[in-house]
Amino acid sequence: MKSRLKWLIPLILLIVITALYLWPVSKPSFEKLYADVDQETVDSLVAFRNAYPTRTVFVNDKPWDYLVLGQGENTIVFLHGITGACPICLNG
Repeated sequence: MKSRLKWLIPLILLIVITALYLWPVSKPSFEKLYADVDQETVDSLVAFRNAYPTRTVFVNDKPWDYLVLGQGENTIVFLHGITGACPICLNG
């Protein structure tokens, strides 16, 4: 009985954690997300987004949005929050 519990409890925890991680989450609108932010900051963000629009690449028929800034030979790829906020994770 104890040997079964040794693998059964971690298995149940793994299933619960996986289910919570994969639970679909809706994205709030820009207006709702920035409702409590001062207008100058909101205008600055909108201006930045207009000046530097995102580009999209498709990998295995899934869209990945990215932003290109700067110039030169050296490249930095910054994958912030990729495991929790990627479109593949949220939209299946």
